[in-house]
Amino acid sequence: MKIVFVGHKSSLSMGFSEALQASSWPLLMLSPGPDLDREISNGEVALLVFAPTGKPEDWQQCHSILAKYPLLPAIYIMPNDHLFLKQTDVRAHRVVIKPLTRIHSFLNRVGELFQLGEHLMKNSKSSSNQAVVGQSFSMYNLDHVIDRVLADVASLSGATNAFWISAMALSGVVQKSLVVSETWPELDLNRRNLVRAHQDFQMDELSTTLQKFSQKSAQAASVQLQTVNEKGQSHLLVPVLDRSFGQPLAFVLLTQVAYQNLQQVAKTVEDRLNEYALIIDYSHKYQWALDQSYIDHLSGLYNDRYLRFALPEVVEHAKITQQKFAVLFMDVDYFKNVNDRNGHVVGSKVLRGIGDVVKSCLGHNDIAFRYGGDEYVVLSLGADVKKSQRQAEAIRQKIEQTPFTIDGQVLNVTVSIGLAVFPDHAQTTERIIQMADEAMYCGKNGSRNIVYVAS
Repeated sequence: MKIVFVGHKSSLSMGFSEALQASSWPLLMLSPGPDLDREISNGEVALLVFAPTGKPEDWQQCHSILAKYPLLPAIYIMPNDHLFLKQTDVRAHRVVIKPLTRIHSFLNRVGELFQLGEHLMKNSKSSSNQAVVGQSFSMYNLDHVIDRVLADVASLSGATNAFWISAMALSGVVQKSLVVSETWPELDLNRRNLVRAHQDFQMDELSTTLQKFSQKSAQAASVQLQTVNEKGQSHLLVPVLDRSFGQPLAFVLLTQVAYQNLQQVAKTVEDRLNEYALIIDYSHKYQWALDQSYIDHLSGLYNDRYLRFALPEVVEHAKITQQKFAVLFMDVDYFKNVNDRNGHVVGSKVLRGIGDVVKSCLGHNDIAFRYGGDEYVVLSLGADVKKSQRQAEAIRQKIEQTPFTIDGQVLNVTVSIGLAVFPDHAQTTERIIQMADEAMYCGKNGSRNIVYVAS
């Protein structure tokens, strides 16, 4: 497997190509044209590094190659933002490196994308069908992959609808414990893609259909295709297996498939899902790795990076639907004293314990973040002032009443919580956080161990 470096000998490109050669990467220097296309067609290229000269014909040739091989990982070395905005195609497997980017960052990305490209090329050689299927995808975003899979199997089977149902969701439906919010975007990354459908659907109807399958398949451990027949039509429940462990990652449900073609349809769908298995597996692992960057691994809550992503989405949704939500901003009282008296290791364990308490107080429409240091934030979706005040008070009381036993020491702490509600107290992302923060400081400047509502 090779890295192909496409570019002319300019000061812009030479430093990057020399860095690759110095790192002993299998490097091939080519200009856009038939030779490059032939190398890629032979399945020997795992990564394309493209350093444009600015000539339109260079871009046209590059775009032609990447349109023909949409899964080929690529790195663009861009001389300016104008070209970046105008020309590049940035996806999970296509990145842009600016000239001032540190070389070691560039080499890290080369390593990541080279492994991906090598993995894809080797596996696509094993099946011509896999290569064809792979080229129908333009990115490795898991939502995109699932949507494309559902559209394809719905068309193949003639089903009225196609569903992606996670193993966790299937168990929840059968046990009648699954709750899927239909009024707010799903922010809990552990619950994303519990259920996804090709066409609009009603959750009650889906639950009724799934209840018809055997209890065995409902255990979310069955690796066999299941069918239910009624009124000349059938429903198919097809497991999508985790390639590493052989257990169901999810299930594809196809509703109202013509009974007379059932065996043929079932075989066709299973074969197609097997062809998609590599792409599904990689997309799932890629999404998991991305999700880990949003986790604060001390507290187990989401981090402030994810808050910066989630809060604008909640604000926008609240504006469109004219719903309310609350921001609870909490800070541990006198936490510096905990660290000074007991050490930072003990202090970190206290912060982890507080995170556990906060999690235990969350409802389905709540999501919690460790904002930084000893500060935490809770978004309570659909909550007005009274409801969020009750929730904040419950969190405050539970933390106050919880003894944190750490290395034989019993520590008690309290928190001050500021509360602001959208749109009562603020109508923008920046302002709603600021109002909750200011309310928290009002509480700390008073009695501490208090819930203080913004005004």
